[in-house]
Amino acid sequence: MRPYLPCLMMCAVAWVGAAGVQAAIPPDRPLLHPLFADHAVVQRDRPVPIWGWTTPGQTVRVSLGEDQATATAGSDGRWQVQMPARPAGGPLVLRVTAGDRQVQAQDVWRGDVWLLAGQSNMEQRAAEVFDKATMATMNDAQIRVLSLPKVPANEPQKLFLARPWQLVNVDATKDMSAVGWQFARCLRSALGVPIGLIDTSWGAQTIDAFIGPELMAQDPVFSRQQAERQQRLAELAKPSGIQALLEAHDPGTAAQWQKPDLDDTGWEKVQLPRWSPFSGVMWVRQHITLPADWANQQVTLAVTGGRELGIETFDTWWLGGKEIGSGEGTFTPRRYTFQVRQTGNQVLVGRIAAAQHGNLNVVGRLQLSGPDGKVISLAGTWLRKAGTTVTSFLPDRYAWPRPSDWQGSCFVWNGLVAPLRPCALTGVVWWQGENDSNLNAALFRQYYEP
Repeated sequence: MRPYLPCLMMCAVAWVGAAGVQAAIPPDRPLLHPLFADHAVVQRDRPVPIWGWTTPGQTVRVSLGEDQATATAGSDGRWQVQMPARPAGGPLVLRVTAGDRQVQAQDVWRGDVWLLAGQSNMEQRAAEVFDKATMATMNDAQIRVLSLPKVPANEPQKLFLARPWQLVNVDATKDMSAVGWQFARCLRSALGVPIGLIDTSWGAQTIDAFIGPELMAQDPVFSRQQAERQQRLAELAKPSGIQALLEAHDPGTAAQWQKPDLDDTGWEKVQLPRWSPFSGVMWVRQHITLPADWANQQVTLAVTGGRELGIETFDTWWLGGKEIGSGEGTFTPRRYTFQVRQTGNQVLVGRIAAAQHGNLNVVGRLQLSGPDGKVISLAGTWLRKAGTTVTSFLPDRYAWPRPSDWQGSCFVWNGLVAPLRPCALTGVVWWQGENDSNLNAALFRQYYEP
């Protein structure tokens, strides 16, 4: 295997190698890294790094079961100890004390720790794969799962948002990775040791999202792609960027279909929410009535749902011809807060543009929420019309400007994987590649050649 899947596959061999230079520590850095929480699994038969933050220069005492270690926090407040290698076993209590502060994690076990990574094949929930009878048998407290929240980052992070380790049972299993469950079940049967799964999978991503910036910089092809992408981002981030493309290629944008007095008698009727795939630019309109007491009040448009969230890829919304919000992202929930200028009969208009597989796929909510707690459901009959089905003028969805979302290469590594360093692991379980079939097929084959 070539050394690029690397940033992940190298974990099993050289993972403990690089915590890197730490920046100044904000006051919210925890005494104990959130990786080490109740029900955690730490690696058996290898030294176990444990770390956190406290006052610079302070002595930190750590115990894991009967093992004890001491460290002194550096000038950045970060401390780290390395507990000795021990065989599988537990339950253990992990205690960390620094001055008058103490934190502990209960029910910690030594076993095998695996990192799950890849796109939707790895992410797919067990409840979507297994039948009810199989799901009912999924009870094993010696399989624990830590599913990291999907928070992208443009720079390597040191922390992730704290999430609990979950013991696998019927309730917890339905939302865990189906591949992860099957993998852990087989290992439990063969090895009889606790299995910990750290899930960093993220659907619809290309391989470069999972590779760290240090390694990316060593590859001339990826480096060139990243430079070109950043240049496109800079151009598209300009006020005239994506709007100029739409005005030039989408008849609806050029003709201002967001106007409330537009003649929409020829538009197709459609029920929303629904699964509504398309590629190109799609416009939707609905005639609504806003209550009089909402005048000059803050109201929120919510287009959000369950696991398949909201809209893909770029959207803009108008009420009464005035723009009230726009966003970009793949399956990212949309919430746009705006001030109501006029009540009574109004026209709500949305424009959704995507280079491939665009969706107005709302599993949960499509609604307006007022300041008085009143909610107006927007589910029901809408009008829609395709502005264009041509997609060649649109940037691919991984290169669009994402000020509050990801920025292409490295974002999964930066946000989800980097915070785990230097965690001790057995290895990585990887399933990814579909989204490289068009964009990076030649590179993908190169990196996966044996």
